Amino acid sequence: MDYPFAGTEPMRCPVEHTRRQNEEPVGRVHLATGEDDWLVTRYDDIRALLADPRFQVWIPGVPEDGDGGLLFTMNGQEHARLRRIAAKALTRGGWSSCVRAWKRSRKIWPRS
Repeated sequence: MDYPFAGTEPMRCPVEHTRRQNEEPVGRVHLATGEDDWLVTRYDDIRALLADPRFQVWIPGVPEDGDGGLLFTMNGQEHARLRRIAAKALTRGGWSSCVRAWKRSRKIWPRS
């Protein structure tokens, strides 16, 4: 089965994706890059997969050791460490703090 699935309505999941969620939540697909891969369609299965240390993130063009320099391409302990740091800033309070700092900086360094 080729992936991504063709959709007829842009704001709806393709019919094949819905069918897979109900009948084949974990299955093989053929990517546009020519590779075969696994497609996991259910939320709980995806969470279990991402929490399992036996699996690693792989993105075409990124080295298999996960040394792409981006949080979402990292694996293991370094990913977990950086994610904990980033998560603090991405809470409502953390984001509000960033916005306040940005507004203060605009007063100090106004645009020309």
